[in-house]
Amino acid sequence: MLPYFTDTEPWMTYLGGFVVFSVFWEGVCKYKARKQVRSVVEGGVPNPFMTLRPVNYYRLRYLWPGAFLVPIRFVGIASLLMFVSACGFIVGAGRSAAEKQSRPLTGWRKHLMAVSSKIAARGVLACVGFYHIQVIGKPDPTAKIIIGNHRGPFEAIYLMAEHNCCMVSAIENRFPMVKHAMDGLQFIFVERSNKKDKNSVIDVIKSRASQPGWPAVAMFPEGTTTNGKALINFKRGAFMPGVPVQPVAFEFPNSDVDIDPSWVFGVRGPLFGLSTIVLRLMSSWHNPMRVTYLPLAVPSEMEKLDPQMFADRVRKDMGAVLKIPCTEHEQEDVVLAMDAFKRNLHPSEGVVEFGKLKRLFHLTLPEAKQMLEDFKKVDADGNGEITVAEVGELLGLSTDGEIIQGLFSVLNEGRGDTIHFKEFVMGMAKASSRLDAAEWTSLCFDAFDITHDGIIEKSELATMLKLGFSHITPAQIDNLYNLMSASGPITKENFTKFLEENPRYLYIFDLLREQSAPDDEKIIPLVSSKQKNSFIRHRTNLMHGKPDEVVE
Repeated sequence: MLPYFTDTEPWMTYLGGFVVFSVFWEGVCKYKARKQVRSVVEGGVPNPFMTLRPVNYYRLRYLWPGAFLVPIRFVGIASLLMFVSACGFIVGAGRSAAEKQSRPLTGWRKHLMAVSSKIAARGVLACVGFYHIQVIGKPDPTAKIIIGNHRGPFEAIYLMAEHNCCMVSAIENRFPMVKHAMDGLQFIFVERSNKKDKNSVIDVIKSRASQPGWPAVAMFPEGTTTNGKALINFKRGAFMPGVPVQPVAFEFPNSDVDIDPSWVFGVRGPLFGLSTIVLRLMSSWHNPMRVTYLPLAVPSEMEKLDPQMFADRVRKDMGAVLKIPCTEHEQEDVVLAMDAFKRNLHPSEGVVEFGKLKRLFHLTLPEAKQMLEDFKKVDADGNGEITVAEVGELLGLSTDGEIIQGLFSVLNEGRGDTIHFKEFVMGMAKASSRLDAAEWTSLCFDAFDITHDGIIEKSELATMLKLGFSHITPAQIDNLYNLMSASGPITKENFTKFLEENPRYLYIFDLLREQSAPDDEKIIPLVSSKQKNSFIRHRTNLMHGKPDEVVE
């Protein structure tokens, strides 16, 4: 044997043994990962904003091949980002901020940005393990708007590499290292909290879709990232121009046990876990990606008038290709999940399928946030569940009456002795929807205003409360009366204002109103004959100006 091979044979043996051990150990971890991995499913509906993945497999990858690949790939990504940013700076030189947004690139500027962005985007994908990307179907070259599902930043990078398109992106994503590249690609930035800014962005999209010279606009109508287990509600912004759109479905096969690129809750690290995801991807030899181009979606005349109908139809087509359900989750679920996390609840507690609540009960995000705050106030042990006693504490009422028990049964639909936040907000939203009917508010006020003088007095409130809560204390009556009269005497206007600010009392007041009605007008009798007779006696005393013992 030649001296060269004789001298290196021990090293080759050690290296070969290490590789064999790594492959064997990776197989063991994958086997365990398949047994441990589970999706977050609540009530038969997948939670698209959570990931539950065993981390031991990832940690092994950090040792090998991560220790070898990560430094090389990190240098590669940093170099590519600096290269494309420098090109973006050159392209933007001599152009004002207004000109960058109002006039498309031409000549050498357009060519330089197209070539540099393609090189950089394709190189970054390679540096995170996306070497070979399976492509199914062909894009329509006439499409001016491209839409896709959204699991992380890698779908956007792919579209930039293949289509040289600009993006609609949140202003907070304009990081210093890539802001010149974004400007060179003429990104459209939106401030999510500014409704006027959103409307102006839609005008910009319409303008670019109708004018020649502009690159295609790429958008992710889900408005946030998911774990790929469901397609959440599409926002209608991408569909408002009324022009054909090119749907693109992105998949990451085997992500259940391999590296999951989803930028969602459950991944810890800087930049809300994005750095951890990138590190995991860079520690893998290869990560699979599959891109499917659907046929060009052309809106009908009806869909041009109703962009949401167009969005729902395209979402259904994409869900069929991806073989995942379409749910009514929205970006507001992510906001509630973040609020839940800040209040030391599990983020999944805030995921309530907000789109369904908004559609059925016209629930707003501030109202849902207030309900979450109320829920946390009485969830003393922080386990994400509340009991009937804690519901009574929230309302400041005793829990002995059948009305409070009835409310609790409505909230948890008769399942168990506790309720989660999703059940709580669903029940409260259902009750709050009654405010849409001015007639109901008027009926409820008239029931409490026993003397019909236009003001609810403490004695009248006490009489109504006694109907449903026989053991209510004077202190509880005083507390509720003081809360209701904080803005002055309880007139119909102040009564309506109180219910708008405290929707948790809607169901209780409605039941009390209904139980105070004549027996033949009731739907469900909840109080005993003794309670009803006592109520009639107290009401008669009040109407005739006689003193009443219930407020003594």
